[in-house]
Amino acid sequence: MTRFRISPKAVAIAVIAGLALAGPTKADHEPTDPQYFKVTNVADDDTLNVRAEPNASSAILGELKPNAFPIEIFERQGDWGRIVFQEANGWVSMNFLSPFAVPVVPGTRLASSLRCGGVEPFWSVEVIGTDKLAFEALGGPAMTLNITESGAFEARPNADYVWAEVDGNQAAASIRRQICSDGASDRDYPMSIDFLIRGGGAASALEGCCNVPVFEK
Repeated sequence: MTRFRISPKAVAIAVIAGLALAGPTKADHEPTDPQYFKVTNVADDDTLNVRAEPNASSAILGELKPNAFPIEIFERQGDWGRIVFQEANGWVSMNFLSPFAVPVVPGTRLASSLRCGGVEPFWSVEVIGTDKLAFEALGGPAMTLNITESGAFEARPNADYVWAEVDGNQAAASIRRQICSDGASDRDYPMSIDFLIRGGGAASALEGCCNVPVFEK
C-alpha cells in the first residue's frame, strides 16, 4: 500500500490557497443550508413522487419509498423541496416529510454518510459514522482515515473543515454549503469540497461536490 506523507504546515498553506481560488464548478450564490427529513404519511404500499418541477402537475422523475431518509432539501419553493435525485434534481412535496436528525461530525454541520467526489480524476470521499473518512481515487489505494480535528471556519459561516490521518497518511478537506456542479451530469449539489492529500513528495489538490444519499429499505 502506498503511504501518503504530508506536513501539517504544507496542508495548511494548501488549504488557504485552495479556498482563495474559485473553481469553475461552484456557483456565485449560496443556497439555503441543507436540511434533512424523512418520508412520512405515505402508506406502505405507496410512494412519494419526485417531480421535475415544484408543482403537482409536472413530470414524475421517480419515487421515494415510505420512511426513506435522510431526504436532503437544499432549496424551497412554497410547499416543495429540491433534492439530488439520480442523474438530475427533483422536487418533493414537503407535506409528506418530517424533520429528521442526522448525526454530524463534531463541531460541524457535516452529516454522517456525506459523500463527495469529482471527475478528472475520478475520486470520492465519504464520512463514515462521525469520526472517519473513506477515501478512494481511480488507480490509487483506498484508505479509511481517522478524523483528528474538525470544526467551522471562523470567517465563513457556510464552511467546515476536517483533518484526518491513518498510519502516517494525512488529509485535509474544506466543505462549503454552496451550489456545486460536477460537470458530468445535470445535477446541482448542495455542497462543494476541496480535498488535499500528499504522497511521494507530490501534493494533490482535488475539488468536487457533496450530498447525503437517501437510504431506502
